[in-house]
Amino acid sequence: MIRDIGEEIQQLLKISPAMTSTNISEQLGISRATCIICLNDLIDKKIVYSFKTKNGEKTYYSIEEDTTVNDWENIRKVVKEETVNAKDTYDDLEEKYDEVSKNVNGLYANIISIISVFVAIFALITVNANITFKLTQENMYDVFGGIIEVNIFVVICIVILLVVTRVLIINPLLGKNKKKKDKRG
Repeated sequence: MIRDIGEEIQQLLKISPAMTSTNISEQLGISRATCIICLNDLIDKKIVYSFKTKNGEKTYYSIEEDTTVNDWENIRKVVKEETVNAKDTYDDLEEKYDEVSKNVNGLYANIISIISVFVAIFALITVNANITFKLTQENMYDVFGGIIEVNIFVVICIVILLVVTRVLIINPLLGKNKKKKDKRG
């Protein structure tokens, strides 16, 4: 049995007052090129009517004889509402993306901070373990002053490490979101 695509298009357009060639081709499972050829044939036979949206980006097709002025007004209203809905959805998705992006950058910053703190703690433990080992080999009173000096030096190094991590890694991660918001705002 040979498929009558023109008839299928007409039946589809009777159900839906107006559709794009992409919608029709998807509904019928045919290529867009085949759909356009059939639509042009139906337009030539004055069975189907085509019209463009106000911005001229999309062409809609409808059955000419069944379409009234009220149908066209309803189509315009539906297209306008769908456009507004699509824009609202896009705006909502953009806000959610920005929020997720901010959260991801914050997560990276937190992970880097935690890693820096663990490195600092490990450094303190290592230094103190080495000093404790020396204490068992030498006089405790002579080494105690050295312990305080080394711990002060290690703490200063840790503070410098944390500040450098904050300035060079964490602030740029968190600063990217502020720059994006400033550009949009």
